[in-house]
Amino acid sequence: MNLKMVIVFLIVLTVTPLFAQETTPSEPQQTPEQQVVEPPPPVLTPEPIAVEERKPKKLPFRIGLLLYYSAGDEFQFDDLAVSNSTGSGTGSTTLNTDTAAGVGIEASQSDPNSWGFSTGLTYDFPREVNSQTITVNGFTGSAVATGSKTKIEFFTLYVNAIYRWEKFYIPFGLNYTLPIIKRAPTAEGTLDTDGGVGTQLGAGLSIKDNLAIELFVRTSALKATSKVDDTTIDYGTGAMSSFIIQGKFQF
Repeated sequence: MNLKMVIVFLIVLTVTPLFAQETTPSEPQQTPEQQVVEPPPPVLTPEPIAVEERKPKKLPFRIGLLLYYSAGDEFQFDDLAVSNSTGSGTGSTTLNTDTAAGVGIEASQSDPNSWGFSTGLTYDFPREVNSQTITVNGFTGSAVATGSKTKIEFFTLYVNAIYRWEKFYIPFGLNYTLPIIKRAPTAEGTLDTDGGVGTQLGAGLSIKDNLAIELFVRTSALKATSKVDDTTIDYGTGAMSSFIIQGKFQF
């Protein structure tokens, strides 16, 4: 063996243990099928915010439409005073008229088992004056209208206190009459009229939440003064007492 072979042999002996040392095996690579895919984090859905529904504000009262029939057919004046150049006298007079229908509008508030109120405006359609009876100083005379007749119509402002149980209620209060008189073409002289204070008492029944039937006894007041030539007639304050039945539709 020559010197070169000895040197090669020694190099091999020296290097071989280095490669023969124990090595820590690396972790095996996972295939795509073996890889564990972590799920994505959950998407948080925000809870809906409760929005309070805004309801329209209610009025502190209800509006009602009225349709009624009035059986009143007589104005009675008990404080008649007549005067002219020859003397004076006192007495009474009665105007006999037709009955009439009417319409109205009302604001009211009434809860069960408590007090409430109502106030409104009504309109009585024209009544024709059919006849008149007059008594002065104990003497009585009468006149019957023919042809075109004098007509009386009036508006009525009223206010009521109401006590209500469940469906039944009682309204009562005061009214003020605003008369409109259209005289017959043949009427002589002048006539001045004015309203007056009256009363009403009734009973009502609520059939549904928005529908009621009411019965009233109403007194309507009327003041009048007329003048024919040199004769002045002061009628004073007259009154018509009438029985009224009406329906009321409420909003």
